[in-house]
Amino acid sequence: MVRDIAKREGIKIDEDDFNKRIESAHDEKQREAMLKNRDSVLYDILMDKVFDFLLANAKIQEVEV
Repeated sequence: MVRDIAKREGIKIDEDDFNKRIESAHDEKQREAMLKNRDSVLYDILMDKVFDFLLANAKIQEVEV
């Protein structure tokens, strides 16, 4: 579902996104884990971007109860 939304909306991730996430590591151990699990980190980045997109484009409607 996340990948479907990203594809439909043209949301992409690139090497810079990955590098920024690696730079945010708290320590060397976490950095190594991120490098080892690159695909998982890339999916997390994509999920963050899709979530940000959805929040930015949400239309709130008031509903009377």
